[in-house]
Amino acid sequence: MSVPDAGQPTRQPAGSIGARALITDARDRVTGRVPYVSNERRPDMLYGAILRSTMPHARILRVDPAGALALAGVVAVVTGRDVPGEPGAPRQHGIQVRDTPVLATDRVRYVGEPIAAVAAADLDTAHEALRRILVELEPLPASFSVDQALATDGTPIHADGNLIRPQTLSVGDVEQALASADVVVSETFQIPAVQGVPLETHTVLAEWTQGGITVYSSTQTPFHVRRELAYLFDLPVERVRVVTRTLGGGFGAKAYARIEPLAVLLAAHAHRPVKFVLSRSEEFVTIQRQPAVITMTSGARRDGRLLALRAECTFLAGAYLDNTMRMLRHGLYNLVGPYRVETLNLLARGVYTNTPPCGPLRAPGTAQVTWAREAHLDAVADRLGMDPYEFRCRNLLGAGDRFVLGGPMGPVHLPQLLAAVRQEPPAQPDAGPNRRRGVGYAVTFKTTQTPSESQAVVAVDASGRVIVLMSTVEMGQGARTALGQIAADAMAVPLDRVDMSMPDTDRTPPDTGTVSSRSTFSMGSAIVRAATLLQSKLLDLAAVRLEISRDDLAIEEGRVRPVDGSSAGLEMGDLVQGSGHERLEVSASFTNEPMVDPVSGEKGVSTHHHQAAVSASVEVDLETGAIRVLEIRAATHAGVVINPTLAELQTEGSVAFGIGQALMEEILFEEGQVQNPSLADYLIPSALDMPVRLVVDLQEDHAREIHGVGETPLPAAVPALTNAVAQAIGARLHAIPITPERVLRARQEALVARRGQGGPAGSA
Repeated sequence: MSVPDAGQPTRQPAGSIGARALITDARDRVTGRVPYVSNERRPDMLYGAILRSTMPHARILRVDPAGALALAGVVAVVTGRDVPGEPGAPRQHGIQVRDTPVLATDRVRYVGEPIAAVAAADLDTAHEALRRILVELEPLPASFSVDQALATDGTPIHADGNLIRPQTLSVGDVEQALASADVVVSETFQIPAVQGVPLETHTVLAEWTQGGITVYSSTQTPFHVRRELAYLFDLPVERVRVVTRTLGGGFGAKAYARIEPLAVLLAAHAHRPVKFVLSRSEEFVTIQRQPAVITMTSGARRDGRLLALRAECTFLAGAYLDNTMRMLRHGLYNLVGPYRVETLNLLARGVYTNTPPCGPLRAPGTAQVTWAREAHLDAVADRLGMDPYEFRCRNLLGAGDRFVLGGPMGPVHLPQLLAAVRQEPPAQPDAGPNRRRGVGYAVTFKTTQTPSESQAVVAVDASGRVIVLMSTVEMGQGARTALGQIAADAMAVPLDRVDMSMPDTDRTPPDTGTVSSRSTFSMGSAIVRAATLLQSKLLDLAAVRLEISRDDLAIEEGRVRPVDGSSAGLEMGDLVQGSGHERLEVSASFTNEPMVDPVSGEKGVSTHHHQAAVSASVEVDLETGAIRVLEIRAATHAGVVINPTLAELQTEGSVAFGIGQALMEEILFEEGQVQNPSLADYLIPSALDMPVRLVVDLQEDHAREIHGVGETPLPAAVPALTNAVAQAIGARLHAIPITPERVLRARQEALVARRGQGGPAGSA
């Protein structure tokens, strides 16, 4: 792992890093003892429920809670009038811009927007109270599509209009380059809204104490939640405590403040703890991933070299901004991705729509645009008569090339990753002409949040146990295990002598958040720094006790020993006891910085680039449109693998997500109303949908740093599957998910087009 120097570390033998260590809480997981926020209880706890808008866009004329307050068991009801702030200007929250109301005041902007909330003795009473709140709404025109949002005669969703500040990038004269190209291909792609569907829904327990606010939250970003709550309720951050337990999945959907402000507001009015556990249908109106419309026009030479790209990506943000500005940046660079294109004209923009807020979900921005780009490149290769695999290899960036947003490319591993996933063209099945097979490829690379900061405290107590205080959130990915292995290796102790904390903003040091596949690298680096400094303290203590130079000492198996073996040395716990302290501890922080161009000095946008390649082979029934996934190969550059089992599982999870997004997942709307807000109607992959064969390849480079693998292969898994289907049916696909209906429609359209061009009817 590449970490800035934190003093002279003692040489350590290889230890926990690279071992297939058992997940440290494995027994608790299978016996039901894992702590979740949903298990938190208080003797006088109340249950919260939310009254939500039934209209996509409307003016609020009246909200009367009197009927709810008269119901026995109801302790508090809050409306927009109760949100802290100046008269007529209640405080709002948000990631980049604070534009999201705790409760709607003057207008509702989507179906499902919270208008009021109730705290009651039980959920049945709370839901009955919601029915007794009188609400009068005056409908306003609503926008659900890009065209509606940008129409000049449309009603603006926000005062400054519906267009979110575009980001652009131009290099050279694109129109001239396209005119000189041998082949020009133009396509438009549609990407739907999808849901993260963590098994555990958003859950929060909030209470006011004499010291301030305490919130137990299923969040990936406890320090962001603390900051927003302190602002909303006008408190010093020291008086806001956020505690996070194990999450039952997050995937980005639990990043940032969601229902925590509303829980705190209700608790303030009820003077008792209030707990929210969202239903599955409420999840669908709390956060979604941005849908997008992407148009790409590429020009290429006969030899397969890309000459020009003109591309436009529009993300539908929903009713509020959330993380859309960050999405635009990711979308902009992924329009060209890791390819060498001489001339560019790129546009990424967002629009507000009267649909639920959209936010982060596994590789936000990267996933949407990577699908369109990689599907489009297959179309260009097809027009050139080139193999899609060879076409990609011919155009990939190399190490030292300039990245599209500035700064140099670091090592580029994509050619090796592509080679690792190469598949032979699949033999056609013996079941007859109604079944066809295809193989598809895709590559991806993504940035990691830069700059971001992680802090860690590493301690040794009098028993010799190593304690790590950190705020990385465990959400099923095995973070506490992998980071525990890093700590064990750094402190030269067995993993079972390391205790890893859970996030508690009163107790654990700050961290940017468990997002962007950053934790193992960033928090791991902070842990190594702190461990190195703690070792130095222990060596100083041992040098005095043993009357030997610290340069002649080493730490092994929890003991400080002379390197010449002249004595057994001292246990770390003995050194702590002799110091007169209950424990010795050191804190350290790590901030990742972007790569810098050694010639121009210009900073890039990321510490490093996460890189992956995926191939897929499928079999399609041409009569029914049914798709069977035969094989997926996923290769990821991981740098240094801390725990191979966990890294493999993360890759397999990305493949499962890719199958869902490629073949089945889509939130359906009618006039802004979600039509499939349950797992009976919104389909996600099961074990039966996984490929017959799944090959995971984690490519290591022990001379370099850790690379995150939490979501790296996912953006490539989706287009690899769709490209395989397109090859099998002989037709291009421009919308996901690829349902059987879309397969049959695309094939029929391709057959009609071939007949019109004089081709044989059965050539597809």
